[in-house]
Amino acid sequence: MEVRDLRPAIALVDAAIRRRFAFLSLHPQKDHLRDVLRRWLARAGLPTGAADLPDELNRRIPDRDFMIGPSYLMNPAPGPMPAWRGSALVPPGDANA
Repeated sequence: MEVRDLRPAIALVDAAIRRRFAFLSLHPQKDHLRDVLRRWLARAGLPTGAADLPDELNRRIPDRDFMIGPSYLMNPAPGPMPAWRGSALVPPGDANA
């Protein structure tokens, strides 16, 4: 099966998803996300100047789909986020879910 054979089926699935769900733009330059990192840093008692770096990087990135969102820098615990926290799937019988 070739890609051209799959396109009609993918188009039907895409249309079905778009009919059933609303999509909210979460690009960092949107008004509702513009200062999220800065406010989060202030509430955590951290220097708000750290929000200047992603702001400047995003100004230099021409494609908004590649911009850096605030969640990349909003980990409340030091160190990398555990992999299980980023997963939408919870193993059956997991008591900590």
